[in-house]
This record gives sequence, structure tokens and C-alpha cells, in this order.
Amino acid sequence: MGVIEFEKWHGIGNSYLLMHQHSLPARGDGEYDLPAEYVSVLCDHNFGPGSDGILVIGSSSVADARMRIHNPDGSMAEMCGNGIRMAARYLHEHGLVADRSCTIETAGGIMRPELVGTDTVRVDMGTAVTEGRDTITLPTGEHVTGRVVSMGNPHFVIDQDPATADVRHLGSSAECHPRFPNRSNIEFIAVDDSGEVSMRVWERGVGETLACGTGACAVGVTTMLDHGLSSPITVHLPGGDLTIEVDEDLRVHMTGPATRIFTGSIDPAAVLAASPYANHQEITA
Repeated sequence: MGVIEFEKWHGIGNSYLLMHQHSLPARGDGEYDLPAEYVSVLCDHNFGPGSDGILVIGSSSVADARMRIHNPDGSMAEMCGNGIRMAARYLHEHGLVADRSCTIETAGGIMRPELVGTDTVRVDMGTAVTEGRDTITLPTGEHVTGRVVSMGNPHFVIDQDPATADVRHLGSSAECHPRFPNRSNIEFIAVDDSGEVSMRVWERGVGETLACGTGACAVGVTTMLDHGLSSPITVHLPGGDLTIEVDEDLRVHMTGPATRIFTGSIDPAAVLAASPYANHQEITA
């Protein structure tokens, strides 16, 4: 593969490696080549630059650009709310879009971010779809109730205080429950007396992260429907805050920062060869 150029960004602590499709080897079908084992070792915080995933920016026939999301476990995600803010700033700063607003194609639909400050981006996230509340039974016999919400990717929002919830145990079990055929992101929430929301998230294909933008959107929808909160809703995540606006038709706008950490270049094959995973064993990022 050779050396690739990348930038590391974060959105309130949710970090990604951003790279342009042109920096990756091309396949015969016009797509790029990024093997899953390279994704895993690059995302590993001990053996690679470390991140919660990789965002590949490229051209689109239906929008100003396209963003594809690689999870550390080698799977692909449909959409990333924090990632779309990073992509918007990346596109603007590299002169790939002329205006402060643009359209970005994702597997979860076309997103419409707009730069509204030095590092702040407001995103039209589209209309949420909810299947209502449901109760699932985990392999341990525990019953967990939450709201099923799609933001272009799946979410299950559980009313359990994030300060005390066993996020690793419940999140990993609920993520892979048969109720969610494509697995699900799992959010744990508590509404305080001021009407603001605290949350923690177990991200599908990643594990617990400091923030999840689409998760915060799903939480905003849930708290409006189930707790009677009014828009805009402030969602407190371990990495920082997001502002979520939800209208009566469940169209959602998300506002928050996107920050570049550093730029670099790396040879994924060399990183993999120098790691304990040189035999392409399973990697836990």
C-alpha cells in the first residue's frame, strides 16, 4: 500500500483518522483499497495513531463529497454525527468545497452540514425514524427497555443513569441482540431537573466512546417523545456537549465542534508488521 497521508480529528473526544480516497490504492471498480486489518491496527491506540475509526473522504455523483466510515473491528457504519462535522471542516479547509455549507453523501443518506463558527458545525441530520419503545432480554436474563431510533444508523436508548449503568456489560450484550439484525448503538441516559440530558454510549463495532453525534440525536428524539423536553436540548457526553434541535416531524439538527489534532503520514503495512498482530489475528481496538 505504501505511505498514506492522514489527519487526526476529534469531535468532543470522539476521534477519527481522516484521509482522502486519492491517498489510498485504487481498485479495479474505481473504489479504494483499505483492508480491515490495516483499519484495526491504525485505530489501535498502542500500535497505531489510535482512533475510534477511519473516515475516507472522496467524490460523489449526488453530493459535494462522500464520507465512508470504517469501524476498528473492520465493519462499516452508515453514518457518524461527529464525523460529519469533521468532514465538513476538512472539506472547507482543503478547498474541496467553496461555501460554508455543503452536502455529504453517506450510507445513511445525504447530510447537510454548515460551518457556523471557527470550529463549530451545524448539521441537518434528516428525519429520525422510531419504532417506539421495546424490551429485550439479554443472555443473562436481564430485561432492558428502551426506544428504538434510526438516524440512518440504529440506536437503542435506555433510561438508565449513565453514572451508574454497567455500560460495558449491557452495551456489548444489547449491541448484538437478535432484535437488531445489523447490531445497534446503545445509549444510556438521565434527564436532570433543568431539562438537560447526560448520556454515555456503547458504539457498534467500537465499544464505549467519549461521544456519539448520531447517538445524541437519537437521545434528543427520545427525551422529547418520552420525557416531554422541548427543543433545543443540551446533551452532555463524557467528551463535551452537543446541542440537538428536534422539530415536530422529528427532523433533527445537531450543533457541535470539530477539531484537528495533528496531521501525519504512515505505512499501514509497516505498522501491522511491527505489531503483535502481524499474523492478522483478531485485533481489539
